[in-house]
Amino acid sequence: MCILRSKDLLLNTRKAIKVGESVVAFPIRHTTGLEELCDVELRLLDPGLFPCHENPYKRLLNAVKQLGPHDFPLDEVPKKWLRHGDLVLLPSTAFTHKLWHQLGQDLWLACCSALQCSRIARNGPVARDHFRSPTAKLLYGEDGWVTHVDNGIRYTFDITKCMFSPGNVSEKLRISRFDCRHETVVDLYAGIGYFTLPFLVHAGANLVHSCEWNPDAVDALQRNLRLNKVQERCNVHFGDCRQVCPSAVADRVNLGLIPSSESGWATACRALKEKGGWLHVHENVPDEPCKKQMRVREVCVAMEEIFRKTRRRKWHVECIHAERVKSYGPHVQHVVMDLYCEPTP
Repeated sequence: MCILRSKDLLLNTRKAIKVGESVVAFPIRHTTGLEELCDVELRLLDPGLFPCHENPYKRLLNAVKQLGPHDFPLDEVPKKWLRHGDLVLLPSTAFTHKLWHQLGQDLWLACCSALQCSRIARNGPVARDHFRSPTAKLLYGEDGWVTHVDNGIRYTFDITKCMFSPGNVSEKLRISRFDCRHETVVDLYAGIGYFTLPFLVHAGANLVHSCEWNPDAVDALQRNLRLNKVQERCNVHFGDCRQVCPSAVADRVNLGLIPSSESGWATACRALKEKGGWLHVHENVPDEPCKKQMRVREVCVAMEEIFRKTRRRKWHVECIHAERVKSYGPHVQHVVMDLYCEPTP
């Protein structure tokens, strides 16, 4: 369902239904490109079989109206939110006016009842620190720890301290299809394990070196490794990857940082084994094909120069594939360049 939601294929006005002992049918907008995203059975069913959803916004609005005077700023009642299990994350504009403060806990109890959850938090802007820390605030409930299941992998994290990007689901699925048996992988920007876990759980990597400098993310990463029972195949290196990443150990290196991972390129080149291997370089590039190709070539040339300086010999770097992950902004794409790197004879 996460894949359908991330690609805006899920028809939110209708409910999923059970059509067999272990088969669930989801109402979708269209089937274009669905078979490429995941291995599913496509079957056309009568739309009338899918019951309509009760509008949760109207339910929330009615619950709030019952609490007090009608001069409350009802335009601050949110129409959208994110759900993480029993926790609902409201947008940053929800219930911020001082009038709402008069209601105290009654407001959050009404929200919990209307949204069928037991915890409420409100989103905030990303902090301008080295960690890009979230500033979400827990409004009701004991803590901000949530668990998210994505392609059979369980991620747990504190939403008030760690980021989670559902937009990277296609890249996590792609990594899951890699065959990394007998390989050592370095994940330069591990976070809570966004890419580390697919490499371990589905791609079958023999060993992953995960570098991360945010202590809250490291805490979540170590929990997630245990949660998915892969902690024995992962070495967590706490600190700046440019200082803590091991050298000459990797068959492939993942550089999952945008808008650019350039600060880690030299570290990634040093991390590859002497025989060479793969660099999966995340980068924001122009969506015009010619400009995109130009940027890909610039990255390859830059990597060859880094190898020449760090390995003191000539290397060949070729972009085998450039995978589009998502749109990042007007005329800008988040892509992953699969670079194969090897020393020349």
